[in-house]
Amino acid sequence: MNKVKLIKSVVAEFYDVSVDDLESKSKKGIIPYARGVASYILFQEGYNLQEIGEKFNRDHSTIIHIINIVTRERQRDIKIVKKILHKHLNSTNYEYNTIG
Repeated sequence: MNKVKLIKSVVAEFYDVSVDDLESKSKKGIIPYARGVASYILFQEGYNLQEIGEKFNRDHSTIIHIINIVTRERQRDIKIVKKILHKHLNSTNYEYNTIG
């Protein structure tokens, strides 16, 4: 499984949404935030805004916006992102850059 698919599936599982939901245009419920978390993780992993936008069928300016939202949320509660990384990605032996 490639890195993008792995991150999408882990975030989708964590937020109890589907990968299709993350890639959809939906703005309902937790889906936009989950999409933002996945985008944020990809950005931290070195993907550029254009690449992330392509992975979620979004414009790079939309990706900037959702990454900024998650960054603000991260500053308030970094435990959410760390919980995703430690609980799910460590169990897959995936090596990631330590966040925060």
